[in-house]
Amino acid sequence: MRPEIDVPTSTILSISSLRDQLCWWPNITLSCIFFVTFATASFITMRFYAKEK
Repeated sequence: MRPEIDVPTSTILSISSLRDQLCWWPNITLSCIFFVTFATASFITMRFYAKEK
């Protein structure tokens, strides 16, 4: 039988760096930058390098 260990939720959230009031804005900004970059790169690749036969 394993002993039950109580771990507060705040400890788990701070360890995994999901502190909502501290890091949410840089994460959203970085995600938007990655999305726009990869969407633009994929559009350019499809537009100029994918040819129909």
